[in-house]
Amino acid sequence: MFRRGLVVAAVVGAVLVPAASASTVHRVKLSLVPLPKSALGTAGKSLALSHDSGVVSNVSAAAKSVSATTGTFKNLGRVTGYDLAYGHPFSGGTGITQIVSGVEEYKTTTGAKKGLAFWRKDDAQITSLTQYGVGVTLKVLKVPAIGAGRFGYGTTVTFPNVAPIASVDEQVADGKYVLHVGVTADSLSAASRQAAKSLRALDQRLHLAEQGRLSSKAVKLLPPLKAGPASGGPDLSTLTLTNADLTGTATVDESTYVVDPEAFSAYLLDMNPAGQFQSLTQEIEWYATANEASVTTTLEEALVASELGALVGATPTVTPVDLSSVGDNAQGEILQFSVNGQLLYVADVGLSRGQASDFVLAASASPLQSSQVQSLAQAMAIHLDAGVTG
Repeated sequence: MFRRGLVVAAVVGAVLVPAASASTVHRVKLSLVPLPKSALGTAGKSLALSHDSGVVSNVSAAAKSVSATTGTFKNLGRVTGYDLAYGHPFSGGTGITQIVSGVEEYKTTTGAKKGLAFWRKDDAQITSLTQYGVGVTLKVLKVPAIGAGRFGYGTTVTFPNVAPIASVDEQVADGKYVLHVGVTADSLSAASRQAAKSLRALDQRLHLAEQGRLSSKAVKLLPPLKAGPASGGPDLSTLTLTNADLTGTATVDESTYVVDPEAFSAYLLDMNPAGQFQSLTQEIEWYATANEASVTTTLEEALVASELGALVGATPTVTPVDLSSVGDNAQGEILQFSVNGQLLYVADVGLSRGQASDFVLAASASPLQSSQVQSLAQAMAIHLDAGVTG
């Protein structure tokens, strides 16, 4: 009889107590939600954790977007985010080359839905890169029916002398969270299949975390990168432009190694004034492979031009400059902006040699000539060729 009483109590407890406990939402530890390597399947076995993993603050999120500022996310009620990235999209390998999964937390469910709407619009702006010499094809994809809202894009990007790169971005709003998965591969179909699997797994981990049932440890991140020369790489400070390469007074505002999570080493030079230019910024980076350096240089040239247009609130007139005689995969253009009735001209030059990427933006209030851009690129190439083999 006593034993039966325990059974009855257990049955009553199973009916009444879980109804209350099931509605209890536990505090979600964001670092546990993104997919660890063990959850990526066979596609992720050969992919190494990237330095571009960890907390994604509002500042970092703005840097990853095309049109947002930190204030944009503050207004949406975005609290923070956390990503895990494996592999590199421009490694030049076959099959799946990168898998990224992440979660964003917003203050409210409404904020998460607005955040999703923002990313839907922002991610589609990648097509604006076509005016800067990068081929972009965007396709709307069907996303697994999870969450309260969702979207998916399949993007194929083409560069000169490089095989097309296919990537899939899928995102859903679930409660006060936005989940996202990004997959890069050598075909859109392969990236799409992996993205759908990863998104379902990511959503399941979120639900387990909300129920307090996600028995997992946070993935140990790589140690922070330190600014300085890469092991086995050149001293990038010796590859920069000098005052002697410019005509007139040139003042160096900044000349230092900086940290770029996607590069082994990065060096930044700022001049203001910069001889025949009002200002000049040069960034030289050292990558794991020559393919990464080449693709990143071309993409960075287009992205910076696009973001510069968004910053000044004007679409530039783009004049390509023939730099074929320079070598080093040199590409360049002159951007002309009209801002509040004033004209601004910017020379946009990118070179790559071996594992090195060399990028310069030079601004002027006076019209720039193609010959000026060619001379600038030639000066960059002289320094680059002297310090980098390949």
